[in-house]
Amino acid sequence: MDWKSKLIAIANRLRIVGIIIFVLILVAAGWQVYIIIRNSTGMNASHTAVAWFTAFDRGDYDTVYNLTAKADLVDLYGRPISREAFTRQLARLHDPVLKMSNIQANLIYETRGRQYFAVTWKSGSGTLSVTRVVVEVRSENNQWVVTCPFAIKL
Repeated sequence: MDWKSKLIAIANRLRIVGIIIFVLILVAAGWQVYIIIRNSTGMNASHTAVAWFTAFDRGDYDTVYNLTAKADLVDLYGRPISREAFTRQLARLHDPVLKMSNIQANLIYETRGRQYFAVTWKSGSGTLSVTRVVVEVRSENNQWVVTCPFAIKL
């Protein structure tokens, strides 16, 4: 083999490596576009957090239950809470006089498929008060769910 044929063989290998790298870049770019489109349309993590509190404010406890992570619905001893017990607890917490308005979710942190949001809303009849809580939203079975319980943000 002379030096020209060696150069041609090296050039062909480099061309194949270049094509593989180009295809990998296209796949990575396509994946990023898919994530952007998925998050900007339909139910994403931010919309789920807002929908959870909107449903709670309306008294729609079935929607709240459906948007809550089922693995986290346990009592202090780790026993699962039934749907009926969960809705009873929500009904006791809900105050129909203090309507929530201007519910917003701002992303704080994201790690391992879990997103943490600072959810704020205004409530009150005379004097408006602002409430802030931190919620964790994660994907379970291709659906975004809110982890319960969540923490009050001071």
